[in-house]
Amino acid sequence: MEPADRAVLMSRTMSEALNSLGVFLCEPTLRQMHIDTKQELQRWEQEYAGFLRQWGPQIHPAGRARFVLGLDALSAAIRQDATIDVQEQLAAVRIAARDVLVGLGFPLPNLTPEQSAICSIHGAACPAASAK
Repeated sequence: MEPADRAVLMSRTMSEALNSLGVFLCEPTLRQMHIDTKQELQRWEQEYAGFLRQWGPQIHPAGRARFVLGLDALSAAIRQDATIDVQEQLAAVRIAARDVLVGLGFPLPNLTPEQSAICSIHGAACPAASAK
């Protein structure tokens, strides 16, 4: 594979992996999508986890520990068949996804637990929550 083609593939895979995680941070959006969360998490693990484990720590070395912790927690939740129907399981997935993103250097806002209960990206200002 040519270096330019490889770079495009890596960028696309990283983008898809992180976008997929972002959906789990916004509970209103996740619920509106009506996806099978178990299936989506398993697909994420199969398609993206290995790639992120290989390349993620090189993107933002300072966040390596939090990134790896998040990936490990996400993998554990997937093995336990986490579902959005059990609030504690959804919370574990959201915390793990947030750790992965913050570990990669994404500047997510610091939210209170009450704000995060609505949406871990936007808090009470979540556009998807008001669109219900």
